Amino acid sequence: MTSIYRASQLSALLVASLALVGCKTKDVAVDGPPIWFPDGSGPTYDAHSGEDVELPPPGFPPAKELYDPLGIHEVKVVVPAATWKVILDNAKDTELVRQWHLANVIIDGTTYENVGIKNFGDGSQQGNPGKPNVRIKFNQFVDKAKGPEKMRNIRLKASGSDRSFVREPLFYAMSRAIGLAAPRTSYARVRINDEVYGLYQVLEQADKRLFNHNFGNTKGLNFDVGSSCNGFNCPKGNCPKIIKYFEINHDLVDGAKPDFSTVIALATAIDEATEDELASRVGKIADMDNLLGIYAMEAMASDHDGLSAGGANFELYQDLETGLMHVIRNGADGSFKSLYELDHPWGPPNTWCSGRKDKFYSRASVNPGLRKGLDDKFRKLQCGPFAKTWYLPWLEARRQLIIDELGFEGEKAGFHPGDAGGQIDDIIVYLVGRAQMIGKRLGPCP
Repeated sequence: MTSIYRASQLSALLVASLALVGCKTKDVAVDGPPIWFPDGSGPTYDAHSGEDVELPPPGFPPAKELYDPLGIHEVKVVVPAATWKVILDNAKDTELVRQWHLANVIIDGTTYENVGIKNFGDGSQQGNPGKPNVRIKFNQFVDKAKGPEKMRNIRLKASGSDRSFVREPLFYAMSRAIGLAAPRTSYARVRINDEVYGLYQVLEQADKRLFNHNFGNTKGLNFDVGSSCNGFNCPKGNCPKIIKYFEINHDLVDGAKPDFSTVIALATAIDEATEDELASRVGKIADMDNLLGIYAMEAMASDHDGLSAGGANFELYQDLETGLMHVIRNGADGSFKSLYELDHPWGPPNTWCSGRKDKFYSRASVNPGLRKGLDDKFRKLQCGPFAKTWYLPWLEARRQLIIDELGFEGEKAGFHPGDAGGQIDDIIVYLVGRAQMIGKRLGPCP
């Protein structure tokens, strides 16, 4: 009866969503058996064989591909108990040095041997350190080894700071909707050895697969930023010193020295250009459409720990065909919470970046040309993914699936089904409030 109950719930949610977005609902049936059982016999009856069949587990259907957004993978990590204790300790104390550990990983029945695993994340672990985030790198110990669909990296995120399990996937989906490069996502049921750890997000790592998918090439240079609170602000006005906050994520030719000159040039242009020069100087180094889109998306989502607010949780990809830098966001699980003003997307300073103020956004928001570019991005978001016709179906397609998963086989470390439903409701309240704020600024959508 579980499947019938869930199907009826989903039908009711669909009707509610359609009603909210102004669609006709008279043709949607919510009573009686689900329509995929035409004989009304129920979910355990196979009309072809005339026999009962085993019910699938609740929640998401099996994923058809690695980043199937409404499917779920079965993941088992086989690792010595002593190694897993180290990873648990890393999750509880983020100051500890995190090293790669050897493990075998089974994904949807396929075993990948001798892969690297380690903990990742700081704030995302503090809310639930008993359920660690796990990064998997298939070629860490075996050169050229690959995982599903030839991926080299994936991240399993426990959603410790986001019990809705949708804030980060929603941020990325909205970003893609306006043409920004963003990681793809799916979900997984995770076991560590034989212990159930429950529902995880599967997040794409910024690597060659992501670059090829978004830019059509993998020959570019990749830079990662640490938790610096700095972003593109020159530290104490000394722009060359910005390199201490970045690291090289691309392969270097043997004997080559790391080259951060483009990162320095970008910070210098933002810091030193006159108002008349700002757009042209920055636009020669960074893809301006991408840069304005990232800042607009962060402001609309009130992302309290991104490039604007924390100078962190992003990577840079320099497309060598155009020579331009692109920002790729990660770690957007703090989005859609406090409704900050659009011109102050960093909101109240977070505790780890006291006094932080993003110099590019501050300058762009008062620069006539760039301000128009930002407003164009705000309008694209307002009338696209921030419209209820877009986000309500997206959220409701996931609500009951996630609630079911959190009630499956004793979810680890105190996650409860009600947590997800309540937080998804909170996100909807946020999005309604944002629509009202952006409407006052830009007027209604055409």
